[in-house]
Amino acid sequence: MKIQMFVVADYASIEPATGKLNVLGVFTSITAASFPAVHRRMAVIARITADNPTETTDPRKFELLLTDADGTDHLKFSGMIALPRDAQGNRLDQNVLVELNNVEFPHSGVYEFAIYVDGHRIGDTPIELKQL
Repeated sequence: MKIQMFVVADYASIEPATGKLNVLGVFTSITAASFPAVHRRMAVIARITADNPTETTDPRKFELLLTDADGTDHLKFSGMIALPRDAQGNRLDQNVLVELNNVEFPHSGVYEFAIYVDGHRIGDTPIELKQL
């Protein structure tokens, strides 16, 4: 599996009827008056696709981690992910949407969201916390 898109935004949704991904307010930094800072709401969105045409359709372990520059974990979300095929045998991309509320950032600096599948890191996206 590989990352086709990986962003942090104010809001995201997936239309049930069409599978369309809607993303609003993509950002890469947060400014706070003081630390620790709590960000009330954000969405972490990734589109995951197959590495090659023969990649398995079996479910695999998925993890989303938020770490700071020192390597300290601040958040961990895990589940299962699979890349199924449609009726014609075409592989379908998988949209992953994780809504996060009241995430605490203990200090300013660069943090990073990273995605792992079966323990292998397949992508990351940074977010910088700045003091006002």
